[in-house]
Amino acid sequence: MKKGNPLLRPGARTPAQDRSAVTLSPFLSFEEVYGPGQKPFRMNSTGSCDGISYEPGAGCYYYASAALRKTVYGGGMVLSIHRPEYVRVGGRGHSLAELSIQGGGNDGDIVEVGWNVSTDDYGDANPHLFVFHWIGGAGTCYDACGWQQVSNVYFPGQSLSTLVGKQVSIGYALINGDWWAWFDNQWLGYFPGSQWSTPFDKASLTQWFGEVVSDNGVPPQTQMGAGAFPARAEAARMFGLCSILENGGACLSSEDYFIVVAPPQASRYYGITRTDASTIRYGGPGK
Repeated sequence: MKKGNPLLRPGARTPAQDRSAVTLSPFLSFEEVYGPGQKPFRMNSTGSCDGISYEPGAGCYYYASAALRKTVYGGGMVLSIHRPEYVRVGGRGHSLAELSIQGGGNDGDIVEVGWNVSTDDYGDANPHLFVFHWIGGAGTCYDACGWQQVSNVYFPGQSLSTLVGKQVSIGYALINGDWWAWFDNQWLGYFPGSQWSTPFDKASLTQWFGEVVSDNGVPPQTQMGAGAFPARAEAARMFGLCSILENGGACLSSEDYFIVVAPPQASRYYGITRTDASTIRYGGPGK
């Protein structure tokens, strides 16, 4: 299933795909999604999708996202791990939560880390640790495509069933030109800087978000996060949101800068809210 992103532009095509098409950035601008007074963003929605439909037959995407527009050299958070109910009706999909660090032209150079539930991808209903990266707006693949493993405890693709209900620290830091991920307070591994032909040596956008892809139709039947709306105490949390503001520096709390929250595409299914400067709650039951 195609990896999503809250800024991913629905229907963007390049001349290589369609000679009659106008070349568009693969990503929307920050202001289009997070700008003041922004309304929930939808495009190409159909009778079988009231979230975002990127292309026919590719599933319906829903996001609950928060973001920071600031030059950084990494970022992180403490993330609660859950086992949302994933319903496979009609086609492939997933339910995940993650951190995304983005830079380069149109914010198209990206490193991601988080947990993902998909019986299609992993063969069971447990959350699995994942990493992913994009190069110039083009997605690569989950858990591989140049990934360099370091930890002998955790690895991409690993089941996190023993951590369900717990909270772990995750993040990325730029170190000597490479993007190093951490998980549960230890280095997980890294994507080499050589993966990008144009240096990806800083980031300009950080996103923290939940993502559901569903082919269930309307309404989606797959849960996001803990399957509870953010107003409920049991909702999934992302807290201790932090950013690395100096190359080689520490990950500092967001209390000194403002993180914005985007309105979810379908608030009757999924939601997100900031509860303080560095904490968000997100998720929902879907159906």
